Amino acid sequence: MKAVKKHIKYLCSRKLHGRGYTFQGSDKAAEYIFNFYKSRSLKSYTDSYFQEFPLSINTFPLKPKLKIDDKKLKVGRDYIPVSTSANGEAITNLLFLADSIFENPPNDLSHLNLEDHALVISDNYANKLFTLPKSFVSQLIRAKALIFSTDKLTMGVGRYQLPIPQFYILEKHIKDGAKIDFELKTEFKEDYLSKNVIGYIEGSSKNDSSIVFSAHYDHLGSIGKKVYFPGGNDNASGVAMMLELIDFYTKNPPKYNVVFMAFGAEEVGLIGSKYYVSHPLFPLEKIRFLINIDLMASGEEGMTAVNGSIFKKEFEAIKRINDKHSYLPLINARGKAANSDHYFFTETGVPSFFFYLMGNWKNYHDIYDTRKLPLNRFSETFQLIVDFEEYLESGKI
Repeated sequence: MKAVKKHIKYLCSRKLHGRGYTFQGSDKAAEYIFNFYKSRSLKSYTDSYFQEFPLSINTFPLKPKLKIDDKKLKVGRDYIPVSTSANGEAITNLLFLADSIFENPPNDLSHLNLEDHALVISDNYANKLFTLPKSFVSQLIRAKALIFSTDKLTMGVGRYQLPIPQFYILEKHIKDGAKIDFELKTEFKEDYLSKNVIGYIEGSSKNDSSIVFSAHYDHLGSIGKKVYFPGGNDNASGVAMMLELIDFYTKNPPKYNVVFMAFGAEEVGLIGSKYYVSHPLFPLEKIRFLINIDLMASGEEGMTAVNGSIFKKEFEAIKRINDKHSYLPLINARGKAANSDHYFFTETGVPSFFFYLMGNWKNYHDIYDTRKLPLNRFSETFQLIVDFEEYLESGKI
């Protein structure tokens, strides 16, 4: 656990800027994993452990400014920019739009003088907004800004940029007619090169099947230099688990090839793993099973296996292993879900589980998901995964 905490501390440190796309944070995290692979003499399918791929990304390299009336709000704590926001600055008044206007969008909003206001909208419509009629949305984006009122600040990563500044602001700071003063600078990066970091340990048998362990190392980055999203649970914890598995299999050679895939750009839409599935470094049909590891902060309430209800034989096996040793209180089965890097493997026919722990750590996609994780049942989960890998090789419990 000392090594686990060391990995998490570094991956969550300020020098990595939230492992995103400001100040080379993602690249620094990839380099850390690269050096660990090298120190453990992992083999590579290419002349390096890296597999590069391009993406477009919206970033916030400068600290924004925002006041409501005379109160200066703190980015990360009181508000955050929406990931697809554009540049902008204004001093204007807030104008609330009732939820009913989105249920039956009118053809004409000219009487509201939208271009003279920042519009306040319930965050229930943050994701639904651009599924509404284009004629209606085109009127809304004439405003100085869109403000989504919320009770929880949840950051994302934008792959494109909309033509208007947007913010999530805690609803306690917002009142109709208040004056808002903001300035926001963004940088849209086209063809940014991210990378997967892939290495393997050769199996002792002549079987050319492989067990794959995967974990994404990227997170949400920063807003300026000082405010960043550490991503302790999501997913420094999963990377630390994968690095510990490397140490274990370095000392305990497996029968099958054991492959370790640290994926980039998961938070941007599973881009790294999707790229890998389209450009595999060895035949996908040679993968006996993929185990994707994410969200390992604390397991007081047990673990969920996404795809558990799809691959029933393997799920029953891991349940029997857990029942035998009482590693975790319970293991839940879920069906398919496009919620982490297992997804495109599953869709291509590769049997896969995505494991995540359930417990008291509720911080997610915010500045409070720090390195100070409980890590309850982390060691037990490690042993459960090792036992499950042994079952996959032998078919025996």
